[in-house]
Amino acid sequence: MQRLTPFRRAFSQIQPVEIGKQVLLTKDGLRGIVRRKLEDLPVHIKEKRSDSLSKEFIDTNIFKYCQRFAIYQGSPLLVNTDKIILSLFENDKDVYIPIRSRQGEIDLVKQNLSDVNSQTDPVRLKFKASLKRANALSDGGVDVIVIPGLAFTRDGYRLGNGMWKFDKFLQKYFRVCPKRYAEDMPLAAKIEKHKTILIGLALEEQIIPRNQMPLERQRKLDLVFIA
Repeated sequence: MQRLTPFRRAFSQIQPVEIGKQVLLTKDGLRGIVRRKLEDLPVHIKEKRSDSLSKEFIDTNIFKYCQRFAIYQGSPLLVNTDKIILSLFENDKDVYIPIRSRQGEIDLVKQNLSDVNSQTDPVRLKFKASLKRANALSDGGVDVIVIPGLAFTRDGYRLGNGMWKFDKFLQKYFRVCPKRYAEDMPLAAKIEKHKTILIGLALEEQIIPRNQMPLERQRKLDLVFIA
């Protein structure tokens, strides 16, 4: 039997969330359904799956060969990304964390391990929020952006929480860093040519059928890892 690669396992046959036969008319309605499913998921199960997903991500060629990573800090509702972030630091990767300015704009700000505040929560890393350092948009862009989402389809579409406006940010990012953009390029070629790879991290409860996903103004992700 052929062994699935980490990339193919990310799109393995996981049953999508059952959210009824009617097409949802609003993004808020879809967010509410997925949010309730995540709130009902026990913390220990969420952490176990986050660990499994982190190990799978770290085992990929993306992690091995790419150098510059932008990755969000997981909230209690979403996948815990701390082990991925720590592994990036341990492997001397460049790490950029999304930070929102007072104007609501997203900046990908470079961080160091020394920027981690003393942890009051033993599960979650706490970074010092500062915009006074290298920003990915003025620093040539990044190889990988791990983008948060409340819901995903298996083929790479996402729905955010309605606050961070990552779709709008990506438009600006590729406008400022056009050499980082490549449409319909194989993943291996993107790695080799340093094109930005867009990745989602999802729990099974966040996976929905494509016909339930609002697709307007959506930028499709290259990969969604699922646990």
